[in-house]
Amino acid sequence: MTINRIGRRGLTAVAGLVLAIALLALPPVQAAADQLLKVFRVQSVVFVPISQDRMRELEQLDFDENTLFVAEPTVVVDPGEPTNVASAAEASALVGFPVAEPNLPDAPLNDGYRVQGQTAMEFQVNVDSARQLLELAGVTDVTLPDALGSGPIRADVPPSVISSYRGANYELTLVQGTSPAVSVPEGVELSQLGVAMLRLLGTSPEQAAQLSSQIDWSTTFVFPFPADVNGVRTVSVDGITALLASGRDDGRRDTQLYWQRGERFYVLSASGNVGEDVLLGLISSLR
Repeated sequence: MTINRIGRRGLTAVAGLVLAIALLALPPVQAAADQLLKVFRVQSVVFVPISQDRMRELEQLDFDENTLFVAEPTVVVDPGEPTNVASAAEASALVGFPVAEPNLPDAPLNDGYRVQGQTAMEFQVNVDSARQLLELAGVTDVTLPDALGSGPIRADVPPSVISSYRGANYELTLVQGTSPAVSVPEGVELSQLGVAMLRLLGTSPEQAAQLSSQIDWSTTFVFPFPADVNGVRTVSVDGITALLASGRDDGRRDTQLYWQRGERFYVLSASGNVGEDVLLGLISSLR
């Protein structure tokens, strides 16, 4: 079972709000030219657990998630289909950063590289609807600012690379890229939104306040994950915290790892005869 399949239904009703709030928990790197927006880019990740009980509660809310945005989110820059390239060096030239390659224990029989072009999306939050969702979820001790809905939020996602490796008894796929730049309206208090998200995910007011005091909201992205699902946990390698999800599909073992190193993110998917110790070792080799 991959991480994409875990807890999806339980988070359906709040996925939009979690996305909107999470995208705001990114550090400023420059002011926009018109001085009306702030631009943020993620530097570190904190993984926050959400229980299955909380996911079920959120799933059962009488809330229409389609009302969460003023209009349907819009793709303003379409990346198109990924482009096949011949090597990691060619991919590096297209994406503007050195593409890291895993130090595999057995040389792959073949490999492949695809470059996903730049994309950009815009959406505008319906603050009244977002406040209603928080109230329905029992979160009444924090409020969302009017500024959250005063203009569109734009996410610019730089190009990324999808590398594939196939051995005699394994398959690996590595996605790596640079964190998106997110523009948000002036007047948005990141710590306030961060506490709202923590409360929505089921943390108590006391826990949310304590965790919030430990988080630098100007540099940190909060990544929720189902805490009480078998095969999902956080792991630490060389000071890097990663989210690991593993399971079996048609008798084959599937594992997925997500981690962040500075502005670079990595998603490693593996199937077949590849041990977790080998996969965790790849975190160290990918720099």
